[in-house]
Amino acid sequence: MTFRTSVASILLATFSLAASFSIANDEYQKWLQEQKQGFESYLSKQDQELADLIGKEWQEYKLSFKEATYTRPKPETLPEQTLPEEDPDEVVTLDVEPVPDLPVYVAPTISGVSYSVKFQAIEARFQVTNNLKKELHGKIDSQSLSNWWTDLAQQNHDPLTSQIKNFAQQHAFNDWDKAVLVTLLSEQLFFKNDQRIIWQWYVLNRLGLDVRPAKLGNNLILLFASYQTLVGQPFIRIGGTKYYLKDVSETKNLNISTYDLQRTSSTEPLNLLPSPDLNVGSKWQYRSLNFNFEGSEFNLKLPVNIDRVEYLATYPLLDLKDFMSVDVPTSLKDALRTSLGPELSNQTDEKALSLLLRFAQTAFDYKTDQEQFGKEKYLLAEEVLFYPYSDCEDRSQFLTAVIDSLSPRPLLALQFPNHLAIAAETQGSPKGYGPVYSGKKYILLDSTYKNASPGQLMPHLKNTKPKIMVIQ
Repeated sequence: MTFRTSVASILLATFSLAASFSIANDEYQKWLQEQKQGFESYLSKQDQELADLIGKEWQEYKLSFKEATYTRPKPETLPEQTLPEEDPDEVVTLDVEPVPDLPVYVAPTISGVSYSVKFQAIEARFQVTNNLKKELHGKIDSQSLSNWWTDLAQQNHDPLTSQIKNFAQQHAFNDWDKAVLVTLLSEQLFFKNDQRIIWQWYVLNRLGLDVRPAKLGNNLILLFASYQTLVGQPFIRIGGTKYYLKDVSETKNLNISTYDLQRTSSTEPLNLLPSPDLNVGSKWQYRSLNFNFEGSEFNLKLPVNIDRVEYLATYPLLDLKDFMSVDVPTSLKDALRTSLGPELSNQTDEKALSLLLRFAQTAFDYKTDQEQFGKEKYLLAEEVLFYPYSDCEDRSQFLTAVIDSLSPRPLLALQFPNHLAIAAETQGSPKGYGPVYSGKKYILLDSTYKNASPGQLMPHLKNTKPKIMVIQ
């Protein structure tokens, strides 16, 4: 074979291979387009089915409420163990590293009309195209709402939902935080509340969240499904799903109407557990705390994000099981590890738990929620540091956060008729009160039984069997 013939053969083979790749790529692009069109038609079919259902007569449902957590009022005064008075042999001042500044949100450059939203202490701007600002004029009934949904469902929502997703990711938002953000944005776009409600419904649906409009009296409201159980929040049941009333905590109207459709595969209930990295502002203060343990006085300061505390005060009230599973903020966890962590490094497991228990028992003043707030309100660990008083579930959540930060282990919440405490799995064979769960012995840690040791139960609870809840 000559050199010229060899070159010609190689070129012919190369062109043939390129042509094959081109054909294959064309076929792949054709297949990809078919899949995309199929997916879009599937979504379009879902939207059409939903529009048809909205246009029919809505079903009436009766409101229900989650009963109060405790069957008896919490005591205003608690028993305490008396310790011999002694001057501390040592004063230990625990240092904590300064809290780093939270990332500052820099709004992207947006062309065209944009709308400003203030989320707690953060300013943000979002562009909303005109095709997504369609108003529903005249009387809002099931048929007009169906027509509105049909029109809006055909619009491109990606530019808006992408902005919301990016903002939410940068600030560690959960689904509830996204719903609040969308609510704030709707208030900038529309004057009428009913229009705001249906727009929130559309956008949150496009974000994959299970929400729906409903008629309460003469007003439209928003319903949402939740992975967590909420206390004191009215709800209805559709199939096996609870739908809670958003921004409505009390109502004299016990009947509500909405379309009769269970959750579709494209939406999920809202997750209301706050993220440990939630960022809604950079306003900080420090809480000075002190406690005594076995001859030593401990002094420390822990950081509190004021913006986060103020925002969390607006959260729906989680049921105790979900409340106790809320993770400790990263800033507080880091501070606990920096300050108290070295003190535990040379302690036995029993001694470490005793020290942390004494910290939670004696570093705070006690008042019930009714005395401090005039209502039932559970405080998360960072909120315990902010407010002047705390009671049993507040301290239990705080102690859970401390143990999770410094000495992680399986924990249980023990709910009595008017009291809450936790129990911890320990090394060895602990002595004292505590349940056996999944074949393992746990030891009681009561954060409001002042000066009590692990395993000591309040006298008035000795004949009471608690409800046991696993802390996730």
